[in-house]
Amino acid sequence: MVVSSAHGPTALIMKCSPDTATLKQVRSEVRRWLKSRQLPLGAWDVVATELMCNAIAANKRGSVEIKMTLIDDDEPPRIACSVTNQGAWDPNFAERTAAIDSVIARTSRPIDALPSGRGLRLIRAFTSGGEVSVEDESTCVTVWLDLPSEERSHGARAGRTVQPWRTLESCCS
Repeated sequence: MVVSSAHGPTALIMKCSPDTATLKQVRSEVRRWLKSRQLPLGAWDVVATELMCNAIAANKRGSVEIKMTLIDDDEPPRIACSVTNQGAWDPNFAERTAAIDSVIARTSRPIDALPSGRGLRLIRAFTSGGEVSVEDESTCVTVWLDLPSEERSHGARAGRTVQPWRTLESCCS
């Protein structure tokens, strides 16, 4: 269950119990927040829930926090999603912060050998960039999507706006 939720003009923050039963509510809240700000929905519900699934799997104690942010004082403006859990998703992760692309490259294995592990690749296919930060037994994954100026000024558009859709097979192989 979502323990708390705060909607603001530039952020949506939710603290959730580490339980997959929260995913439906997280998807709904993310969609509602984006629509209320006339931002593109794109695949943010997929991105947010995939990040939540990873956080739930790595969580050792406490809640999982998800934060959606509109950063429109940068050029280009962007939507960011951060998910923080109280656990280490990879005990061999030596850096404090690493780009998602380097994490994906380091953990790449043949697609047939993966019982799981496609999530970051899927997330990366829908975003402009991201990073993983580890600090004092907590992990935060932040991803963002750069918005063309007309997206911000003319409201939401259907579908992916920055990178063309790639098939699940091509993004995860």
